[in-house]
Amino acid sequence: MQWLGVIIDYGILGLLALMSFVSVAIAAERALLYRNIRIESFSDKRQLEIE
Repeated sequence: MQWLGVIIDYGILGLLALMSFVSVAIAAERALLYRNIRIESFSDKRQLEIE
């Protein structure tokens, strides 16, 4: 029954590693998006907020 605890431990660690990778990927994507937005190309504030 000890093997079940080991499997659960590695499963939880794997899930946490996957969630960390996904959160870093989302943060990097957002940073790249915000870096490439040019405010002067929007004529209306509402369009900028939508983007």
